[in-house]
Amino acid sequence: KPRVPAPAMPESAPPPTAKLDHCCGLLERGKSDEERFVGLLLASKIVAAPAGLRRVCDAALAFLARLVQSPPPPDTVGGGNPYRALALSVLASFVTDDELRSRADVLACAVAAGAAVLGAGAEATDDELRDCASVLGVALCQPAGLAEAVRVQVISSLAAAAASPLPPASDAAPSAAPEAAQEAGPAVSRGERGLGVEAACALLGGAGGHVLAGGEPLFQAASRAAVRSSLLSATALLGKALAERRDVATPARLGALVALLRAAEACDAEACDGPGLSQPPDSGPRDSGSPLSSSLRCGLGSLLASKVAPAVRADALVAASVCCRLLGPRWLLGPSPLRRPTGPPPRAASGESIAPTQDAERRAATPVGEGALLALLLQLSSVEFAMCLYDQPADAVPPAVSALLPEVCSLLEEALFRLHADADDSEGGEAEEGGGGGASLRTCWLDALTDDELLSAQRAFHAAAKTALDYVEAVAAEAATEAAEAAA
Repeated sequence: KPRVPAPAMPESAPPPTAKLDHCCGLLERGKSDEERFVGLLLASKIVAAPAGLRRVCDAALAFLARLVQSPPPPDTVGGGNPYRALALSVLASFVTDDELRSRADVLACAVAAGAAVLGAGAEATDDELRDCASVLGVALCQPAGLAEAVRVQVISSLAAAAASPLPPASDAAPSAAPEAAQEAGPAVSRGERGLGVEAACALLGGAGGHVLAGGEPLFQAASRAAVRSSLLSATALLGKALAERRDVATPARLGALVALLRAAEACDAEACDGPGLSQPPDSGPRDSGSPLSSSLRCGLGSLLASKVAPAVRADALVAASVCCRLLGPRWLLGPSPLRRPTGPPPRAASGESIAPTQDAERRAATPVGEGALLALLLQLSSVEFAMCLYDQPADAVPPAVSALLPEVCSLLEEALFRLHADADDSEGGEAEEGGGGGASLRTCWLDALTDDELLSAQRAFHAAAKTALDYVEAVAAEAATEAAEAAA
């Protein structure tokens, strides 16, 4: 039989290692940034194996750090920055490798790239936003990455994106064909500040979760005071957004707010290594007037006073309870966005009814008491307390009940303690100081509530006590039944 020669490889096709060597050579020894850019572009098309990624990372990381900060070329068409887009694409490949995603220099470059995209706002392209969400999602779950995000204020930038209004539906881009969408990868929503509200909320929630789970490695890379300050600045923006707008992204914003508040509380709970980390004492002014307290009081108050889904109301109650531990209970007392409830039209001195327009003006001119949020929280906590124990005792406690029940109990106990202490002080009259004249004892909690709100609080406490007694009787009855069945 005639012998068939084996097909020869074309001389123009170098082996993969030669291509990789050529790309790394351009990146390491290129005479200009143009040559390094070509090497990076070629590497992004041929490298897929972990060993190749690590080699390209070692050769390209310094150039990537400069590339993400480079302005776009003058002839750029269609917006975006092709230099930054390529750098983000390569970084998104790097963070898929377990070894590279734990390197501090890679995480610092990834956070810098994300900060550049967030700073670009609406000018960033969809590809840039997608890769930005990818690299930040990895970086914020690493101690070194989260510490770097705190240092360059990426957390605050994400909070600003999460607090921004949703784009009008009419301005939304038309959906691409299925084939094109599949090639482009998962879609990332756009917002007024570039990155979409949902994506920003998801990144904030992940950051808050990592603070809870990160432990000491995080606080070795960044001080607790710096992490706590960054988290609370973000919560102030989210609280303001909850007060100003109500849209389909409200549950996502509230979920991110709860995660950040819990994370800030964890910074206090572990250890206090800096000034200002302890809870404010109860002897301070009635309301500090800080932007944080005001925004949280307005945001959570307006949300709890609205008709919302049970899960949203539960998250808002959890957030309020965490705020009491984190900021001190005094944050509840202060100017409130709640409206005074309407009632029958008042009567003038002559006995005639006041006109509706005059009544509306009178109510608008009369501010709601500073204890309006406290009164509302007591009512809702009493109701949720009863709902949590409605089907109990049971073999399994739903996770939602396990998360909410301790928080509403905490709110009820805190309010009961404060009001009872005020009542004792008011009955005691005046306290003597140094044997001299008397000084009026503070009764700020009682003074903050109107008579109607005090009656409402009393009813809430009575209802909660009845619910607790009914639960104890149900447990005792079930135990007696089980004992009788065992004896039989």
